[in-house]
Amino acid sequence: MPCRPLRPRTLVIGVEPDLASDAAQSLREGRRVAWEPEQTYRTVADGLRTTGLGVVPWEQIRRHLDEIVTVGEEQILDAVRRLAVDARLVAEPSGAVTFAAYLAGETAGKHVAILSGGSVNPELLARVLTQPDLQEALHDH
Repeated sequence: MPCRPLRPRTLVIGVEPDLASDAAQSLREGRRVAWEPEQTYRTVADGLRTTGLGVVPWEQIRRHLDEIVTVGEEQILDAVRRLAVDARLVAEPSGAVTFAAYLAGETAGKHVAILSGGSVNPELLARVLTQPDLQEALHDH
């Protein structure tokens, strides 16, 4: 059940990687937009590499989301690192995008961020935790 009936002024904001933001583009254009796999498969957030929204998810997004913001690859990996180091939580890149948007200041006011997915590639997590340069971690991916 959406929270809007209880809190009408609550904004519901989705988050996607810049490199796989077909849903953000769809919401902006008011129609389902498909991306080629070569585009979406560039993101480290492998759980968000879909090439387009299905009919039912698209209807839910149109009905319940106010906005979809996007985050960059370095922002995603920084969120994974900060969750692991500061909060002692292991989140895969796809599950850390909401925290990445929060860290980037993409939203204002009080926040609830849903974190999910702990099946991060161990080699990627090791690189994120040990390499100070997130660009290096991305290129090694």
